Amino acid sequence: MEHILFIEATTTGAGLAGIKYARSENMHVSFFTRNKNQYINNQPKEQCILEHVGEVFDINTNDEREVINAARLLNNKKRITAITTFADFYVPVAAAAAEALGLKTIPYNAASLARNKFLMRQRLLEVDADLNPAFTLASTFDDCLNFAFTNGYPFVLKPQNDNDGYNVMLINNEASLKTEFEKLSSISSNRIGQRPQNNGVLLEDYINAQEYSVETVYLDDSNSHELIGITRKYVSGVSRGRFIEIGHCFPVEDHIKIIEKGVKRALNALGIINAVCHTEVKVVNNSIKIIEINPRLAGGGIGSDLIPLALGLDPIKLAIDLVRRPLGRSDIDKLYSKGAAIYKYESNINGYIRRTPQIPIDSTIVKVDFNISTGQKVIVPERNGDLLGTVYAVSETASQAFTLAKAVVEDNPFVIEYIE
Repeated sequence: MEHILFIEATTTGAGLAGIKYARSENMHVSFFTRNKNQYINNQPKEQCILEHVGEVFDINTNDEREVINAARLLNNKKRITAITTFADFYVPVAAAAAEALGLKTIPYNAASLARNKFLMRQRLLEVDADLNPAFTLASTFDDCLNFAFTNGYPFVLKPQNDNDGYNVMLINNEASLKTEFEKLSSISSNRIGQRPQNNGVLLEDYINAQEYSVETVYLDDSNSHELIGITRKYVSGVSRGRFIEIGHCFPVEDHIKIIEKGVKRALNALGIINAVCHTEVKVVNNSIKIIEINPRLAGGGIGSDLIPLALGLDPIKLAIDLVRRPLGRSDIDKLYSKGAAIYKYESNINGYIRRTPQIPIDSTIVKVDFNISTGQKVIVPERNGDLLGTVYAVSETASQAFTLAKAVVEDNPFVIEYIE
């Protein structure tokens, strides 16, 4: 029997789906976690990740050496045939454990470079500098002022190793720069306690252009990254310095040759192989600038919902199969060609939910998820996790599906009571 080890999991759907798929393939599932309670949270039994794994081990998953030693011990008892994670923060840890056991994996060094936004920029600067916007790692406020003097406002300030838009800010002037730099530089680790390799805050030139997410998978039969599709992204909150991912539509053909070529250059520069990747880019003067490279399944509903709805292709299965056997072109065959989109609810005030919308499901509006219920407090979003819910739509094209999903959200609002 195959034995797969998961190092933590996302709690937004993909992690559970991946574990369920492994079980459906008659794999024995082991699970390392530093905090079992985060997977319980009064969820129905069927939706609790811990109910679907064979064994759960209390491991400090932030400690690579402890994870490797625990994996070796577990392997001695029951041979592990694959190690993976759907949790962004733990991709390097899972790679380290897989490498230690001689299993198929994204290389640890490549995973570490991609996970840390500054190290990723440094590597691109060395190998393919045109893919970068202007950037620096600022350890002092004088570093920030020097960057502002050289590159001008606005620019983006962000932590090196967080995710979900957490503490990512658009800086328009010196006053906001001072406030946000002091706040972010006082935080020594990300939200799960991982410290970056270098101290400092990342500053990047702001590119005022359409953003895309590029979904790829590494295929063994061609030894190359193959394009699954391109997602057009929509953000809100820019006027107040935020980048809230309010909507996505997939697949689009915008700049497809330029984007595909540029993303493959970037992934090769980092030495990424054996991975499903989610790369965020903008197109400037017929070439791309890399925003982020994420060596894991796309989040925000793209990997778990939009790709399956549009193409009949399940990237969650791809991500599991990729670490257990060679993948070939037949593994990414599309069953059909449709367009899919999501649009999300956000609150424009701080308040309490008084009524949630009632939205019927049909052949075009295929799914509705609410992250919040009546009586709960909501805020004007500061990161993606502050959004209230999502409407999923399917149509002949991605743009048509996006129009449908957005209209539903706009026509069926939450009722929110303002807090003075």
